[in-house]
Amino acid sequence: FFGYLLSSEAETNCPHSLLTRGHCLNAMGKKVVDLNVGGCHYQTGVDTLQRYPSPMFADLLNTSDKAKSVASVFVDLDGEAFKYVLIWMRHGQLVPISEEMAARVFLVAKELQLHALSACVMSQSQKVKVSQLMLDQRLRSCQVHQTPIVMHGADLSGLFFSGYDLRSASLVACNLSHALLVGADLTGANLSRAGLVRADLSKAVLTDVNLHGADLSGVDLRERQLQSLNLNNCNLFEADLASTDLSKADLSNANLSNANLSGADFSDAKVTNLNLVGAQLQGSTWASVDFSNRDLSHFDFANCDLSGANFSNTNLSYTNLANANLSNANFSSADLTHANLSGTVLAGAVLKGCRLTSADMSQTQLPARDFTKCDLTGTNLSHCNLANADLSQANLSHANLSGAQLTCVKLTEAILEGTVLTGATLAGVDLQKRQFPGRDLSGCNFSSATLTGADLSGANLSGTMLEGTTLAQADCTRANFRQASLRGAQAPKCDFSDADLHSADLSEANFTQASFRGASLQLCCLFSANLQEATVSDACFDEAQLAGAVLAHVDLHGRALRGRDLSHTDLSNANLSETDLTGANLSSANLVKADLSKAELRGANLCNANLSEAILTATDLTGAQLLNCDMVRVVLKGHDLSGGHFTGANLRYSDLSDANLTGTNLSLGDLSHTDLRGACLVRSKLSGANLTQAELFGADLSEADFEGSRLVGVNLTGRDLRHSRLARADLSRAVMSGMDLSGAQLADADLSNADLGGANLAEADLRGACLVGADLREVRLHEERTGRPAVLARARLTGQDLRNRDFSCVDLSGADLYNTDLSEGNLTGAKLVGAKLAG
Repeated sequence: FFGYLLSSEAETNCPHSLLTRGHCLNAMGKKVVDLNVGGCHYQTGVDTLQRYPSPMFADLLNTSDKAKSVASVFVDLDGEAFKYVLIWMRHGQLVPISEEMAARVFLVAKELQLHALSACVMSQSQKVKVSQLMLDQRLRSCQVHQTPIVMHGADLSGLFFSGYDLRSASLVACNLSHALLVGADLTGANLSRAGLVRADLSKAVLTDVNLHGADLSGVDLRERQLQSLNLNNCNLFEADLASTDLSKADLSNANLSNANLSGADFSDAKVTNLNLVGAQLQGSTWASVDFSNRDLSHFDFANCDLSGANFSNTNLSYTNLANANLSNANFSSADLTHANLSGTVLAGAVLKGCRLTSADMSQTQLPARDFTKCDLTGTNLSHCNLANADLSQANLSHANLSGAQLTCVKLTEAILEGTVLTGATLAGVDLQKRQFPGRDLSGCNFSSATLTGADLSGANLSGTMLEGTTLAQADCTRANFRQASLRGAQAPKCDFSDADLHSADLSEANFTQASFRGASLQLCCLFSANLQEATVSDACFDEAQLAGAVLAHVDLHGRALRGRDLSHTDLSNANLSETDLTGANLSSANLVKADLSKAELRGANLCNANLSEAILTATDLTGAQLLNCDMVRVVLKGHDLSGGHFTGANLRYSDLSDANLTGTNLSLGDLSHTDLRGACLVRSKLSGANLTQAELFGADLSEADFEGSRLVGVNLTGRDLRHSRLARADLSRAVMSGMDLSGAQLADADLSNADLGGANLAEADLRGACLVGADLREVRLHEERTGRPAVLARARLTGQDLRNRDFSCVDLSGADLYNTDLSEGNLTGAKLVGAKLAG
């Protein structure tokens, strides 16, 4: 953080220098040090800096003692906050400061390793109830300094944190009860001993968060990913953890009494002294968990996954284990008296020495049996587990396999005439070209099965699981797929004509060149689905989820997609002409070469979308959000884009001629090579924009903000830029001859090699501007009526021919006039303090 700068006579005498002398002695003989802290200058005694131990100050003083030529010490820290650090070091106490300043002082104290001051700041912040305003100020300060927030023991109850970035935050022992943390990012945060009673943590990111000893009573953590989380000594009384993944979490000494754990995953979790009294456990997963020597009598583990769990010497009497997965579980010396084991999987389970008196073991699973060529006509095999069984050439006509587990079974040449398969699981089964027309297959699981070329016309597949299933060229006309899941299915060229796909999950599925003529896709999920070149004529998409879907080359002409979420959707080359997309979310959508002619995009969100070469003829973009949008080579000639939001947009080579851009925000945008002839840019924001080689002939630029913009080589002749904001703009090689730039803000602008011949620069602010190589012939520097001159302080005029020029009363202080010819010029009253006149 410390920099030592060698002195020179020029730097010492320069009135604008930020440097001060190093060590000196004051009138009392005390050693004094001058500090430049982030641009703020302080003078203090060496003894003050040595009062509290700081390795950085020690290094500063030792180095400055050795460096005899040191003229100034620069400290790269927050200069304003350092004032309060210095007061504390002088007087040993912290003056009252705002929450925002306290956060800044805390950061400086950490960098200087002044631990006592850090503790003092933290103690002050804990004395008051933190308000929302105070919290937001603290967070903004942390964001500015790119450091995590630290608030130990603070009262943050009921505050709003929704969507906040709290990564690596340290909120140890804070009161966060009833706080709103919806969608907050708490990755790596330390919430140990924090009070989170009834806090709203929905959608919050809790990766690697430390919740050791925290109170999470009544918190809703359903369906969350909380793997490997530290919940040691945590109180989760009446918490809702349904379907939550807590695998490998540390739940030692945790309290889960009366909690809802149904469907939760506790695989490989540490459960030493875990309190589960009154907890709902149905359907939860406890794979490889150690329950040895515990009393779990009368517990309900129905439908739970307890594979590989250790129940040695455990009391499981009267426990309900119906339909549980107990494969490879260890029940040695366990008490299973009156336990319900019906429908359980016991493959590989250790039952040595256990008590099974009066236990119910009906419908246990016996997979991998060989039924080759067996006659199973009319046999009732409902709900049996036949996974991996060989049923090749078996006669299953009219057999009842409803709800049976048939995963990866071999059905080569098996007879399935009249077989009842309702609710059966046929995952991974080869059913190519099988005939199932009009059959009831509702509730079946065909995940990863092969149904290539199968006839499913008119079949009832409602609620069926078809995830990852291959349906290439299958006939699914008129089939009922209501609420079925085809997630990740491969169905190219599949025929879904007139099919009912209401509320079906089609996400991530491949439907390239498939036909959906007349199909009902209402409320279905097409997230990230691929419908490239699919036929959707007369299909109903009402309220369908289309975000992330691939709809390239799809004809959606005239569709009503008002307010729909189409974010990340691929609509390249799609026909969206006359489509109503009012208020739609098209953020990050791919609309390359899409036809949006006469489409309604009022108030649509097109942030980060790619509209390159899209057809936008008569498209209504009123109020659309186009931040960081890619619009290369689009034609918006004559469009009304007033008040639009194009911040960071890429409009290279686009045609915006005659467009109305009044008040439009184009800051940071790329408008290089853009045609803006005749466009109205009144009061538009173009700060930081790139307008290199843009065409601006006839454009109205009055009151436009060009601060920091890039206008290299642009012809601005004839444009009204009086009092315009062009500070820090790059106008090198720009053509501005004869222009009226009076009163223009051109501080620090680059005007090198620009054509300013005959331009009016009266009252223009050219401080720090670069005019090297610029054509300054016949340039006016004084206002004709009042005589007020331009300001050229610190301007670079190296090598210019300025003979016979009137510089009277012009501020040229600090200007670089090296090799400049000022002969016969009028310098009466001119300011030349610090100007370089060599040559």
